[in-house]
Amino acid sequence: MSPFSSYRKEESGDLPLASFLDIIFILLIFVLVSTQMVSEYVLPVELPESSTGDAQKKENTLNLYLEADRVRIPSLNIETSLQDLRGSLQDRCGSQPIFKVRAPAELPLQRFVSLTDSLRGCGSMQLVVSGK
Repeated sequence: MSPFSSYRKEESGDLPLASFLDIIFILLIFVLVSTQMVSEYVLPVELPESSTGDAQKKENTLNLYLEADRVRIPSLNIETSLQDLRGSLQDRCGSQPIFKVRAPAELPLQRFVSLTDSLRGCGSMQLVVSGK
C-alpha cells in the first residue's frame, strides 16, 4: 500500500464529552449531598437609643478660628490674642471641650504649636484640624 493512497482513516480530534459530563454531574451530586444545609439562628437584639450623647458632644464642641494676629471663638464671643486664650477659657476647661481648629494654609506652623500649648494648659487634648 502506498503511503499516498486516497484511502486513509481520519481520526477525529474531538474528545468524548459524554463520559466527562457524567463524571462532573456525579461529583456535583456528591458535593450537594455531602454539604450540610445549616441555617443559623440569630437572636433579635433591640438596643436602646441614646438621647444625650450627640447633644452633649455638640454642646462641648467649640469652633476655634486661628488667624495671624488673633484667635476667635464665635460661640463664646471670644476674640483674643494667643497669649490671653488660656485665661479666657478657664471657665470651660473643666468640661474638657473638643476644639475644632480652623486655620488658613499659609499660617506658620509655630502659631499652631503655640495654640496647642495653650489648649493643653486648658486640659483639652482632642483637636480636629481643618485648613481653609
